[in-house]
Amino acid sequence: MEGLNRRDFLKVGAVATTATAAACTYDYKVPQEEVLPYVVNPENVQPGLATYYASLCNGCATACGLVARNKDGRVVNVEGNPDHPTGPGLCTKGHFDLVAAYGPDRVDGPTDGRNPVAWEEALKRVTDAMTAATAAGKSVAWLGRYRTGSAAALLEGLARSGLRRVHWEPLGVESLLAATRSAYGVDELPVYELAEARTIVSFGFDFLGTAFGSMGMMKGWAKAKDPTQDGFTTRFVAIEPRLGVSSAVADTWLAPVPGTEAKVAFALAKLAAAAKGYTGPAAALLANIDVAAACAASGIAESRLTETAEALAKDTSVVLPGGPTTSGPDATALAVATLLCNEVLGNVGKTVRLGRGFRPGQVNSFADVQALVADLAAGKIGVLFLDGVDLVHAAPTELAAAEALTKADLVVQLANEPDDSSNDKTLLLPTGSGLEQWTDANVEAGLHVLGQPSMVALKSSLGLGDVLLTLLKANPPPPVVTATTDAPAALVDGAAPGLATPLVATADPAVLAASAPSFAEFIRARWIGLLKPVEDNADSWWTGIRAKGVSVRPPPRGSPTWILATLPEVGAGLADGAKAVVLFPSHLADGRWANVPWAQELPDPVSTFFWTTWAEINPKTAASMGLGEQDMVEVKTDKGSMQVGWFGAPTVREDTIAVMLGNGKKVGRYAKDRGANAYALLSAATDAASGALVLSGAVATVARVAGKSGVHTLCGSMNQDGRSIAVAVNPDDAVKNLAGEPGSIVPIHHPPVDERVKAAGPVDMYPEPQHPTYRFFTVFDTNACNGCGACQVACALENNIPFVGPDQLRKGREMTWIRMDRFFEGEGENPDVRYLPAVCQQCAHAPCEGVCPVLATYHNLDGLNAMIYNRCVGTRYCANNCPYAARRFNYHTWEWPESYHLMLNPDLSTREMGVMEKCTFCVQRVRAAKDAYRDVAFAERTDASRPIDATKHRVPDEALRKLTACAAACPTEAITFGNWLDLDGTVRKLGESPRAYTLLGELNTKPGVRYLARVNHNRPVNVGHHGGHGAEPAEHGAEPAGHGAEPAAHAGHGEEG
Repeated sequence: MEGLNRRDFLKVGAVATTATAAACTYDYKVPQEEVLPYVVNPENVQPGLATYYASLCNGCATACGLVARNKDGRVVNVEGNPDHPTGPGLCTKGHFDLVAAYGPDRVDGPTDGRNPVAWEEALKRVTDAMTAATAAGKSVAWLGRYRTGSAAALLEGLARSGLRRVHWEPLGVESLLAATRSAYGVDELPVYELAEARTIVSFGFDFLGTAFGSMGMMKGWAKAKDPTQDGFTTRFVAIEPRLGVSSAVADTWLAPVPGTEAKVAFALAKLAAAAKGYTGPAAALLANIDVAAACAASGIAESRLTETAEALAKDTSVVLPGGPTTSGPDATALAVATLLCNEVLGNVGKTVRLGRGFRPGQVNSFADVQALVADLAAGKIGVLFLDGVDLVHAAPTELAAAEALTKADLVVQLANEPDDSSNDKTLLLPTGSGLEQWTDANVEAGLHVLGQPSMVALKSSLGLGDVLLTLLKANPPPPVVTATTDAPAALVDGAAPGLATPLVATADPAVLAASAPSFAEFIRARWIGLLKPVEDNADSWWTGIRAKGVSVRPPPRGSPTWILATLPEVGAGLADGAKAVVLFPSHLADGRWANVPWAQELPDPVSTFFWTTWAEINPKTAASMGLGEQDMVEVKTDKGSMQVGWFGAPTVREDTIAVMLGNGKKVGRYAKDRGANAYALLSAATDAASGALVLSGAVATVARVAGKSGVHTLCGSMNQDGRSIAVAVNPDDAVKNLAGEPGSIVPIHHPPVDERVKAAGPVDMYPEPQHPTYRFFTVFDTNACNGCGACQVACALENNIPFVGPDQLRKGREMTWIRMDRFFEGEGENPDVRYLPAVCQQCAHAPCEGVCPVLATYHNLDGLNAMIYNRCVGTRYCANNCPYAARRFNYHTWEWPESYHLMLNPDLSTREMGVMEKCTFCVQRVRAAKDAYRDVAFAERTDASRPIDATKHRVPDEALRKLTACAAACPTEAITFGNWLDLDGTVRKLGESPRAYTLLGELNTKPGVRYLARVNHNRPVNVGHHGGHGAEPAEHGAEPAGHGAEPAAHAGHGEEG
């Protein structure tokens, strides 16, 4: 272009630009977004920095406190609130609740028969229907989950206006509540303080999973198992027909015949009373208990039960009640029996807190649900509200709930997305997630938890409290004369000195609601009336409460007295030769998380199955049926049947078939057609004493049917095959050798080190890389790990790890950075189930680094095996050379459906197809912490011309311990992060514990991860680190009896290499 001047060049450029713009036409299918800056920046918002809000978890009725991390207007992670009594840590339910907030199936505003309507029109239709129903002589009913706090206060007001309230949950607490009411005369649930118990006996209580108050019990259990706490480690005995999430970590398993658990518990109470010398008010009840008959019926040797009773009586102990797998016709009798055990052992007031226990609000039974559905079918109910209960899915088929729902004039569903109970006539009012609305809870005397919005609602919604406020204003009740029952008795009867008069406790909440413009103002006024000290300014006090998210006062002291005069009758149990079906919850709970893909993809701790329903069958039973690994089985009762895959579980009795709950839904993008509905096996039978639904014990048959199940396990093998991977030690060794050398009691053979080598100092042909300031390290305590999976979900949310679906998982293409390995190392009464969280070991001599042809993985100065994603060309050499199987390859560029993409953490990128990834020790959090303390160092230096001394401004130990997402999430605090170079740091002290060992240490990869061996009461005492304990006992090397050959689908990743 010779002779082209500047003007001609600009002309040509303008024409080219115009042509390019014309080619890039507007596509109406692509959503258009505007980037708008703040005109005035909000005071608490700094672009790029996170904002933290104290709130509460709505994942279950326990309502634990949490802290939500808001980044750029969106909550991207949640962690436990350290100001809450359950402290740091958050179970899987809290993380699933965050995922549900971004659910792609959420409706945007009210829908009437799946047709959008305006909020004003929807609310008017509801209030008009309530008025019409009352005028026609029909009732207005409420069927919902447990509610406490301000929402319960508004519901009480509506009940006085004629609302019929039924609060029920499929995995409810009505049996235990009825037992405490009859035995002690208190209308509350016991709080079990496990930390001081030296012996724990459980009759199926899922205290590490779905039980009410599980977070506190997880922490108590972990402390009780810690050999550094008071010089003991708790012995755990499980008495139930199937070992589950909680009981799998038991030291001893006594497996009774299904249906005889109550008999065993009463027999245990009599034996414990004899060992303890009990002469209290319940002593007269023990005379008629036949221990020999109970042992004969249950199949448990009397000597074993006597040993358990003597262990309970010897020191502080606790006996836990039943759970889903023991929730039969005698569920209340079993709960009474466990309370009797604690009474005769003197545990009430020590490890069993009553009179100041959990109060989950109004609790109704399944019998009340039956009565409600009967009236519904008879046309006696004009308006029915459904609050968090999927009745059609969770009720037995014979209840005919789906048909009954069509008989109401109006069904109002308070939910964010349709479920199996929705139909073409349902008016769905989206109430938003717990992170988008004001909530509060008071499930324990003296403990009030506040939930405040942590982000703007993603969809058009109106909080549950605001809906109730609107309904109460439209239907005001008659004035109240006496005090309401919503406030705890301690507040009503007389608050502690310095507290204001509890106005709300003695006034009508409807009066307060009439003047409250919103539910947020209602909560504020109610809290100020209940809890504010007289001398405090209301505004400043409320600001402080919002910052902490919780108000904690000492609960009232004292324990109730035993009042039960007659023991309940107990049934005969399962007949000889029959098989019983027991239902158990996994990560999906009662089905509420079935439409959360991360819940579906999280492997079950026992079977490691995912995305389906399965039946657990004893390997001997499976062998007698000739079952192959991919065979389908049909489980059938007199009420229904289901065809599912099976798992050969040594943790279930031969006469028991255990079936997983939660799947089999007909509605939901991720829930639809996944597995089968186990509730279909149930009849509508109830426990006569409490009216609770009988979940377990129905007589069933199981048979092989045609078809392939497609079930798959993510665990490589059933046991360790003699390898020392998940190590266990004896409690005597663990307690008596606290000051021993690192790893001195771990049963892994190490040849003695030559004294001349010691004198010469470190000699290494391949010295470790230099780590001048940090050598980041993680310690996993396998003694505190129960395989719950909270770390895995937290890791996925923090690091933008996708869910891949069942088809990809069967090909071995899982993406989770934390793999939870599970090993069955025992059998029979000594189950010895071990969990090992496997992550990238951040090796100093990393085998993966030297084989990468493009240096996409390298060792940095902080001791991390770092990744540069945009260098990776996907050779997978690093994965082939990793002995820990810690690396993950992106076979696809994974998609994030609307609106899951809004949940992505902006602090790090998503990875594309062809890129390798792995655990990074949450390097984005590490960098943020280092930068924060570096900035402090710069601010403190006096001479700007001199560089800062980084060693004097390290991130302190207390800021590192829970820095990674997995460590922050772990409910049992089994994960500790820190700087190995900090000689006084927690991670250094734990890593040099006598229980500490490195995984595959013989490879000399010098990992940045250490494990603490599990303490098992059935392990032999070790005779010395170098003195001959050698490898683990011989029974670990062989496959436990009854497992048979390892099924192909249970052993590996199937067809993908």
